[in-house]
Amino acid sequence: MLVVVKIHLALMRELRRIDPDVLSDRLKRLLEFESYLSPALSGTAFEPLPPTRDPDLTEIVRLYQSVSDRQRGTLLTVVRATMAALGTQTDAVAAPRVA
Repeated sequence: MLVVVKIHLALMRELRRIDPDVLSDRLKRLLEFESYLSPALSGTAFEPLPPTRDPDLTEIVRLYQSVSDRQRGTLLTVVRATMAALGTQTDAVAAPRVA
């Protein structure tokens, strides 16, 4: 199965390099559909879908994911303190999540 996936990814990557005007409508639709289904993989031509439609929230998620598991608690503490300083703290924000 891994061989099939690797061949598929290589074909999709090469097809994306071809001028779209040369491709059939069916193949164009396949490539577009494929881009919605496939997650981003290192070394491939696939682009990740953003986790949200809000670019600012996507940035917060990206920042959260970029820190180590150990640092995430600290980041959340800083975000909660910022929310409190802005006067927008709610019960849901104030209470730390229990994992």
